[in-house]
Amino acid sequence: MFTETHTASTRRSGIVTLVGADAVSFGRILIVLGILPLVVWLPRKWVPGFLCVWFVAVMATVFGPLFLR
Repeated sequence: MFTETHTASTRRSGIVTLVGADAVSFGRILIVLGILPLVVWLPRKWVPGFLCVWFVAVMATVFGPLFLR
């Protein structure tokens, strides 16, 4: 995210490089998805609330830039 580039390898497209705003947006999505495994350390009664907030964060991260353009 800091260099505004992201390079990945896919089966169908080969090596793909994202540059600029697309790379930053993809980095934000990966950070939000990476937070999900932390749910195992929460007390059992906090899990439903955490999952609701996490789901809203994922949807806002994925679809927010599409609606704000």
